[in-house]
Amino acid sequence: MMSTAALLTRHSLPALCSLRRPLSTSAGSAISQNLAQRCEDLPLKEAIAFKVNNVKWSYQDLKEHSDALAAGLLELGWRSGDVLAVWVESDCQEQIVTRFASSRAGLGLVEIDAGVSDPESLRKILNETNAKGLVFDPVMGDRYNQDIVEAALPELASFDDRFGGRFRSRAVPSIGLVAHTGMDLVPGVVNLKHLLAYDAPESRFNSTTSGMKQVVSYGSGGGATSLKEDEALQSAPWNLVSGILRQERQLSEK
Repeated sequence: MMSTAALLTRHSLPALCSLRRPLSTSAGSAISQNLAQRCEDLPLKEAIAFKVNNVKWSYQDLKEHSDALAAGLLELGWRSGDVLAVWVESDCQEQIVTRFASSRAGLGLVEIDAGVSDPESLRKILNETNAKGLVFDPVMGDRYNQDIVEAALPELASFDDRFGGRFRSRAVPSIGLVAHTGMDLVPGVVNLKHLLAYDAPESRFNSTTSGMKQVVSYGSGGGATSLKEDEALQSAPWNLVSGILRQERQLSEK
């Protein structure tokens, strides 16, 4: 399992879900906008706690982490509508952050089930969704995902990112960024924590349209579900996010 310290580059600061209440958010407003409102109202209130290593985030922490990822991608030239694929454990820190960051930057989000375990399936998903970037857990259980990613994107074996060039792949022409959630340095693969751009000015987001353009979830059997942001928020896999926005302290087992 990934290190829960991967995103703790600035703070080490969020359980159980209560009875579900209607989510009181502004009609049509994006998830990131609702988080900003919660942060303005109660910045230091604990939003979520991650069981492993007892990591706790306040609303301010969550907003800072997710804004930092959104800003980092925008600094790399990402635009609203670009697609980020995420292949991590459910309810981990990185999944929560990428959800809010995708909304902040107006990205399309593709979530790949942890059960997907072969290069062909991964490559097919990346091509079907025209993914511009992939974030993945290097290890899930006893499975080493780095090997699977390298098999899906064979150009990684010869790519040297030390000179700042953009990754290119004939296997997946749309992909330009590959990042892992671990702590090790892997040639050709960016550490997710190195993408975080904290304290970005609000003007950084002026060219974006808040709200995820689409949320696509791929199951281990290959089937895909496509939802709008507000539909995703009401679905079971997004219970932690919707609970956070209801100002109910959440507990993740990850």
